[in-house]
Amino acid sequence: MGADGLETEVDRQSLGRNGTIDAMRPSEVAPEGDPSATPKGTRIRSATRAVRMPELLLGMGPKRWRRFIGGLILALGGAAAVTAIVNSINQPRPFVIAALGFLVPITAATYIGGRWAGLLCAATSFACLVYFYSNPVRGWAWPRHVEDYVALGVFLIVAALLSNALSRERAARSVSEVAQRRLTFLATANEIIARTALDLDKTLHELANVTVPSIADFCVVNIVNHDRMIQTMAVASGPPVRPALAENLMHQPRIDQSSDNAVARVVRTGKAMLFRSVNDSVLSSVARTSDHLALLRGLKVRSLMIVPLPARGGILGAMTLGSVRSGRRYSDEELTLAGDLAVRAATALENVRLYEERDRAAQALQRSLLPSRLPEIPGAEIAARFQPFTEADLIGGDFYDVFEVAPHSWALVIGDVMGKGSEAAALTGLARHTIRAASLSLSSPAEILGVLNKAILKNAEDRYATATVVRLDLLEGRARAVVASGGHPSPIVLRASGEVEEVGGSGMLLGVFEDAKRADASTELIPGDALVLYTDGLLDERQARPELRLLSIVSEGRGLNAVELADRIETTATRADVVYDDRAVLVVRLLKQKAS
Repeated sequence: MGADGLETEVDRQSLGRNGTIDAMRPSEVAPEGDPSATPKGTRIRSATRAVRMPELLLGMGPKRWRRFIGGLILALGGAAAVTAIVNSINQPRPFVIAALGFLVPITAATYIGGRWAGLLCAATSFACLVYFYSNPVRGWAWPRHVEDYVALGVFLIVAALLSNALSRERAARSVSEVAQRRLTFLATANEIIARTALDLDKTLHELANVTVPSIADFCVVNIVNHDRMIQTMAVASGPPVRPALAENLMHQPRIDQSSDNAVARVVRTGKAMLFRSVNDSVLSSVARTSDHLALLRGLKVRSLMIVPLPARGGILGAMTLGSVRSGRRYSDEELTLAGDLAVRAATALENVRLYEERDRAAQALQRSLLPSRLPEIPGAEIAARFQPFTEADLIGGDFYDVFEVAPHSWALVIGDVMGKGSEAAALTGLARHTIRAASLSLSSPAEILGVLNKAILKNAEDRYATATVVRLDLLEGRARAVVASGGHPSPIVLRASGEVEEVGGSGMLLGVFEDAKRADASTELIPGDALVLYTDGLLDERQARPELRLLSIVSEGRGLNAVELADRIETTATRADVVYDDRAVLVVRLLKQKAS
């Protein structure tokens, strides 16, 4: 790295428990052409450097210099003005008037230009007072009496103390304002990132957008993907950067973590990098290709910093912030602020990733609890729908199953177990496998539910479930359905004529009473008839008799095929503003025989 490129590395181990960077390590100037050669330095005393933060948050680089020069002009001009005014007073030595008059430009110069401007004004004012202690003809001469020197010394001490006190007050106020702006910025950033807490792409784009223009003219967020490659995921830019150039930053090739690229090194080591000023060797260390290097040159980057996104499981990626304005040069305080933002953003990103992993695991578990696909039943069509209570409850308590138990005989099962999540998944697995196993030796749905009831009492203490088992026997041109329920809503038969009826009773809950009695009920089905099994999530509990509304909805599905009827039941029955539970529906419809 050349003499213009200063780099700072922040040891990831210095990240404090409160999520802030406890210490910065400013580097010396690295050897020419070697951006990686960065010796470690000493800690920065942030309290003495904090007054530089307005350069970051308020854009006061050039403005600070203009204020200082203005203070110098006021220091000299104010002293001269007071001298001219007092000189016009018709007194030989108006010391008190002059001394009070000179305190006015000293105060103004300190407020505008800072401590040094105030001290310069105090020295100039002292020289003018010496002039007034001269001889009566206003000629230049040093005072001749000791008390005159004492008076001048008192004035000089008072002026210096006043200038220093005003400067300290102004610096303390500046530090307080900067700290308040910093906290406001981080709080706003947290709020914006939290709005997209469960969407990775939106969170990344919000992270990039929140930095522009507050602390950067452009921001690039890189994330380590599942292939362990570093990939650009979000870019944001402000007015100094042409939109076309910013768009090209988004479409850069992926890089390996082991490469010599500066971003890869930050991800690999977990140490931030600060380039106070940027030259061509710095751009070469950041660029991924020759086209990328030409793009960075076109941006005319003046200052750059790259901060890692640290998480508990490692580094998630890195955030690159650049300045293209002549008055914005990043310092260690800006790096601290970017590090604080990166820690907060990484926490949000890690939560998003954990949610997505949980989402994938829940979906996989839910798929394992439901048939991967419904079997084909000769002479009938079948459809099923399932929807968890909320998107967060991907592992629901409802389940269904369809399987063949004998030639021309099929078992239809639907149920609802207590609770949600892993415990519900365990009970669902127990129910499905128990029913399948019992169906191999038992033909009565009531007896099958009796076996399931004993299994729940034995293996799932303080848990219960409801279920309906239907044995569907396909006969010549018709079918016979034998139904038994254990605390579950009774199945509905939709006749080809549009009439509806319930089959069997609800029975006793499963897993509550060991000696509960259940009985089979049967009905005949002809082509065009449909059998609807459902869970109580489809019932609108705000109705006095929600079953009547569902019967009406099913009745209006006359003439629909199994898929259309299942869709209608799911969408219409859950049209209410409040959904209370998981929803599942299973529809079997006998096909009409085609005329030969």
